[in-house]
Amino acid sequence: MALSLALACLLVVGVGCTDGQSAGLQLISTGDTSKPWPDSTAGNYLVGQFAMEHGDLVTARESLDRALTADPDNQELRHQVFAVGLAQGSYDEKAASSLLALDPNAEEARLVLALGNVKRGQFAAAATIFEAIGNRGVAAIAAPVMRAWALYGAGQKDAARALLRETKPDDGFEGLRAYHLAMMDALDGKVDAARDQLKALLVGDRPSPLRIAMSLTGLDVRRGDKGGALQALQGQMQFYEENSAIEEAMARVREGQEPPVAIRDATSGIADTLMSLAAALQDQQAVGQALIYARFSAYLDPKAGDTLALIGRALLARNDGDGAIAAFDRVPKESPFAWDVELLKVATLDQIGQSDKAEAMLRQMAQDRPERLDALITLGDMLRQKEKFTEAEQAYTQAVQRLHDPNAQDWRLFYARGITYERTDRWPQAEADFKKALKLQPDQPYVLNYLGYSWVDKGIHLEEGRQMLRKAVELRPDDGFVVDSLGWAYFRLGDIPRSVAYLERAVELQPGDATINDHLGDAYWRAGREREARFQWHRSLSLNPTAEQTADIEKKLNDGLPRLPDNKSSRG
Repeated sequence: MALSLALACLLVVGVGCTDGQSAGLQLISTGDTSKPWPDSTAGNYLVGQFAMEHGDLVTARESLDRALTADPDNQELRHQVFAVGLAQGSYDEKAASSLLALDPNAEEARLVLALGNVKRGQFAAAATIFEAIGNRGVAAIAAPVMRAWALYGAGQKDAARALLRETKPDDGFEGLRAYHLAMMDALDGKVDAARDQLKALLVGDRPSPLRIAMSLTGLDVRRGDKGGALQALQGQMQFYEENSAIEEAMARVREGQEPPVAIRDATSGIADTLMSLAAALQDQQAVGQALIYARFSAYLDPKAGDTLALIGRALLARNDGDGAIAAFDRVPKESPFAWDVELLKVATLDQIGQSDKAEAMLRQMAQDRPERLDALITLGDMLRQKEKFTEAEQAYTQAVQRLHDPNAQDWRLFYARGITYERTDRWPQAEADFKKALKLQPDQPYVLNYLGYSWVDKGIHLEEGRQMLRKAVELRPDDGFVVDSLGWAYFRLGDIPRSVAYLERAVELQPGDATINDHLGDAYWRAGREREARFQWHRSLSLNPTAEQTADIEKKLNDGLPRLPDNKSSRG
């Protein structure tokens, strides 16, 4: 579906925001938040905006409510309070009606009324409200498809199909309409027609929405074509290293079962439309609107695992870790998305400071699913980021032991374990893992960089290491860390002019790294540019170097680099 592209155009021109909303979003405090704002309409408004931007929806609602109490006729405040309520999952039809009375263009309020009718099974009334949604704003994107489903639910199936078949060239939503038209056919038992339409939507060179792939798979199973069902899922699996939802669906197909599909009736058809819109908004980094439309979808289909996962990710993007976990916990255990959601929950726990709980969950997940690698790899990554390298290596090693036939995608596992070996002074094991990673992925720039840099830094295999680093820079010319490695290799080889050139470029690319600035200082010193060298060393001290680096830099500031023996390069 070309939904994201069309949506991007709409978001760029800003359709759907009132002037007051656009102005309000700019009123974000960047000052001293330790001092409370005055208890005034303006102060409460600013606090509410600041809280909303930082994910604290509770504080945002309370502050904006206070501002609205002081200024009840302020239409902009009513919009803001209503929007925060939607982001929290509040569907107040009375408030929606009140807002519409003040502002007939408040389309999200109109949508609340329509969805309330859908929830009650009053599809004809919902169709009338969907038709009244204007052509501005995000709601307008989904309104025609939702209206079609409401007509379908009201028994007006021909009218529903006619609406989806309306020709609207180049609006970007042809794929969306075709998908929903196919699902109407599927619900009416027109399995072959529905399957042909869905198959045409799967594009071979890029991933398709999982809901389409799952729906096609279900139709193939229904037709008795297990091979076609598996082929459709395998065609999508090529775009992922691991995807538990697809793997779960494939397991069900092998057992002759249909994977769960998103659209089961008119209500879930409308929920699916809202979920598609929420996902497109998330892709366009419109996190606030994505959250609201995902909430709308969950209102109609509260057990949809991928919708709840999107809500959780949107809340996490707004720094609401507790809210994200609450959303993740609502995902049914039988959902094909449950495993990936558990991994999201683990990452969230770690992010909000509950690392011990996260690690315990990962260990239990690894024990529960001994055929999977991802829980162990995630555990290893989490421990490695905390510099618990010995424990991380143990997790990675358990993952390696579960590998039956390593393939190209497994280079990351050996690379990560190699880092833990190198950081715990077990170089032979580290070197073996880096070589294994390169055997699986010969031109992987980060492995080339790490192994080449390590050889050069240890004063071994210098020419081979330099060649590896040149290759890495060719592949990642704008990565400051990779460019630094090659500059340092030239320094160790005694080619100071080239070293300076590459290290200056590395500092341009990564100006805030202490090690790169330190390296450039060393190169300047050897080039006879001692004043510039001291400047770089001082700069490095301001960039949070390690204690060991700090001691080394301070010594160089006092004494400079030691003189090289005659006829010696800069190796050392």
